[in-house]
Amino acid sequence: MLENDMSRDGVEDVGRMINGRVALHSS
Repeated sequence: MLENDMSRDGVEDVGRMINGRVALHSS
């Protein structure tokens, strides 16, 4: 279960990083 939680958090972090980069490039 711990691994699943960690993986989920990792995916969310990656999504935030990608969204942040897209926002920076867009503006």
